[in-house]
Amino acid sequence: MKKKGFRFLGLLVGITLAVVLVPGGWYLFQRMEGNAPTIQWKAPITHAGLSTTFEGVLADPENGLSGVRIVLTRPGDKEVEVFSKEYPAKGFLGPGQVKKDAISFTIEPDKLNISDGEAVLRVSARDRSLRSWANGNLFYQEYPLTIDTMPPAISVLTTRHYLRQGGSGLAIYRLSEKGVKNGVQVGDNFFPGYSGAFSDPDVYMAFFAVDNEQPTDTKIMIQAADKAGNIGAASFSYLINPGNFRKDVINISDRFMEMVLPQFEAGKRVDPNVPLIDRYLKINREQRQSDYAIAGAMCEHSKPVIYWDGVFSRLPNSANRARFADRREYRYKGENVDRQVHLGIDLASVAQSPVPAANSGMVIFAAPQGIYGQTVYIDHGFGLISQYSHLSRIDVNEGQKVEKNQIIGLTGNTGLAIGDHLHFGMLVGDTFVNPIEWWDASWIKNNVTSKINAVTKALQ
Repeated sequence: MKKKGFRFLGLLVGITLAVVLVPGGWYLFQRMEGNAPTIQWKAPITHAGLSTTFEGVLADPENGLSGVRIVLTRPGDKEVEVFSKEYPAKGFLGPGQVKKDAISFTIEPDKLNISDGEAVLRVSARDRSLRSWANGNLFYQEYPLTIDTMPPAISVLTTRHYLRQGGSGLAIYRLSEKGVKNGVQVGDNFFPGYSGAFSDPDVYMAFFAVDNEQPTDTKIMIQAADKAGNIGAASFSYLINPGNFRKDVINISDRFMEMVLPQFEAGKRVDPNVPLIDRYLKINREQRQSDYAIAGAMCEHSKPVIYWDGVFSRLPNSANRARFADRREYRYKGENVDRQVHLGIDLASVAQSPVPAANSGMVIFAAPQGIYGQTVYIDHGFGLISQYSHLSRIDVNEGQKVEKNQIIGLTGNTGLAIGDHLHFGMLVGDTFVNPIEWWDASWIKNNVTSKINAVTKALQ
């Protein structure tokens, strides 16, 4: 009996110890984990300007956070603390209450009495693990940081800048820093500048434009922003003349809508109770804006290469059917139902006339495009792009090099077109401009090539 009692007592003690020690061991195992906290920065830490804010997320999903400290130092200088924070624990030696925290700090070198140059940002953070004698796991990282509080200097090299609403311009300038985002700011529109046109890599060139709806007092300046966020600006003399755009009336008939709507509604469920005119206006408004955005994005594919040479050609033996920036009123059964601006020139010749490339360049788009129908875009370099729309046939492919006057397709009436014609457009950056300027040899000489030649000569 005594042996059985001892056995039972031993078993009871064993079970009790297992109940106590196994969870305790598992808890201790978790509290002794060896994974350090992590930090995910919103943007790379590389440069700091006059006032630069850095944001990140500090996390330790296992034992929670204990604290974080960030200091800035330059070689030979003392450390300057720029951020620190402590996090509470759940009781004595317990895990942290906070497992994730968004941190943010701002570096202002002048206030910290730190001069421009190379510095180091040291970041250390600990968790609530019982490792290292309950000091926790340590995250430590050093980030080389360039302190730069001086904006890029801009020297404007071109002098005369005469423009019209809906017209193009060219500015050439030199920058004091490399690798900075730069270009011409026209009101709310930005036109990037490119290096590579001249022997001096610090000289940049930017085609820019005044949108047809921007006022004649629109502010224009050259801007350059470096990696530290410093922004340099330079003004230059310019004059914007009014565009004097026409008013036009487009009469919409049921027959026309019945003819064009199927190509936009193919494969879609069409409510038979929605009137023709409402379906047409949806295309004329929403699809048009979508196509404008697609056209504007073509500049992202432009290369810093001057592909073109001389005056741009137009469709041979053609007559103007609509002009650039015509203010169009759309009438249905005698009532005005819509207003839109025509952002190109419509040229009509005989049906299915061969369409020549207006100048040499690279085909960056050759496919159907909404209201424009079958369309080709050609990049002429430095953000200058030509557009050919409503084609009945496309004879070139994306990525193909074309020469001036090379046939790229045939005129047609695809898309939202009335009759066979070519819709010809020109873009500078993401802005449609008046093609007439690019058909004018004198305008090109006075506003583009003479400037390029003058700067080229000055750099020799």
